[in-house]
Amino acid sequence: MWGEVMKKKIIISLILFIILISIGCVNATEIDLEKYKDVGEMVDDELFENMGGQTLWIVQAIGYAVSIISLVIIGIKYMLASADEKADLKKRLAPFIFGALLLFASSFIMTLIVQFTQEAI
Repeated sequence: MWGEVMKKKIIISLILFIILISIGCVNATEIDLEKYKDVGEMVDDELFENMGGQTLWIVQAIGYAVSIISLVIIGIKYMLASADEKADLKKRLAPFIFGALLLFASSFIMTLIVQFTQEAI
């Protein structure tokens, strides 16, 4: 009984806290747009292309490393497991394989899209 009451009090106090935080004072002034008229011309397109490629490469490398490390850990657990634990590991292996294949396939598809769009431009 007390657990339900405490949960309700905590939820209500969190909602009130969020509402109080979201209410704030705004001090707005007029913006001089003349200072910012050349902002779009200062952007270097090659910088963003290189940054996007580097970001994609970093995300791919992290994904590959996590997949390989997870596969090694599951393999070691499988070799040291009993028969019941092996059955449980086999059940957990299917979503892992699907996720790894999705990661590798999406990386390959993104690379193809980048190559085709660069050739078209």
